[in-house]
Amino acid sequence: MQPATQGKSPSGWSVLAVLLSIAALYLAYAAYSRPTSDTPRAAHDTSDSTVPIYVAGQLCQTHTGAQVTLVAARSGVIVVSATVNLRINHIAPRDVAHVFVSANKTECDNSPNTVQSSTAIHVIDNTYPGGLHIVPIQVQRHFSVTSGSHSYFIRGGMLQGGDDLDVFISSSLVAVFYPD
Repeated sequence: MQPATQGKSPSGWSVLAVLLSIAALYLAYAAYSRPTSDTPRAAHDTSDSTVPIYVAGQLCQTHTGAQVTLVAARSGVIVVSATVNLRINHIAPRDVAHVFVSANKTECDNSPNTVQSSTAIHVIDNTYPGGLHIVPIQVQRHFSVTSGSHSYFIRGGMLQGGDDLDVFISSSLVAVFYPD
């Protein structure tokens, strides 16, 4: 008959088996929790710079600093959503502002009759009191992309009634990549 093994410490093999089990669980977790090219990725940015939205003779301006860059692992779609705050000085019978997300700093939707569906239009007509108005605008646009780095900007302008007090106040952008 064997004597009882009360109070005896576990053998070195038992400790090794526990350590190997913990290591295997960690490696399995790391392998499955790592993003792949099929995982949606996101980026965001904000800008609190006050930038004119109206410049005489120019229909579109870029909100300086309101830019988001995202790297796509492969082809797919990037959806950019933004909240943009404008300050519009309402002195004309009608003020019309337009805001949109662009993949470059030169694109301009310059007519309220031909704007794309992703352009936000805000109208302040003569039924509103004169003075400064803070206008929150939300825009969203999707872009088909190939693998690589892609940057997006907030653009806009005053289509009617613009003056030097009309400005971008702030912008917040979120870009999400969805693989094909």
